[in-house]
Amino acid sequence: MKQYKFTVGSKFKYIKIAESKGLKNAILHFAEEFRQIYKINQKVKMCIKNEICIYIVIIW
Repeated sequence: MKQYKFTVGSKFKYIKIAESKGLKNAILHFAEEFRQIYKINQKVKMCIKNEICIYIVIIW
């Protein structure tokens, strides 16, 4: 899996969440956002694999 890189804006976003709502909520927010990113990446990889397989089947 490609390493997730934080932008300066995302770092400040989590710091603000931690300051206002607490560290637990900041961690939960990060986990949910990371899960969404990972889920999207998995769907893209599956789609690419399926298209390649379909392309190979059509060629044969």
